[in-house]
Amino acid sequence: MNPKQLINLKNRLPLLKADHGDLAAWFKGPGQESMQAGTKVQILFTRPDGSQQDCSLILTENDMETLRLVKETFAKKK
Repeated sequence: MNPKQLINLKNRLPLLKADHGDLAAWFKGPGQESMQAGTKVQILFTRPDGSQQDCSLILTENDMETLRLVKETFAKKK
């Protein structure tokens, strides 16, 4: 992975939190408890014109490890 891209991504996280703070809070709270291998995740996209498209996936152990690594990578160091 390109270190500059990783830094750019990390610098964008505050924008994501500012625009969608409730989502960030959900991932730290009930979402974190819900996300485990075997969990079905469904996403519904609604475009400005009202048209919709959805997708779903079932989380695997590999997904959980990837999420753990992402969380560790972007965790604030204390």
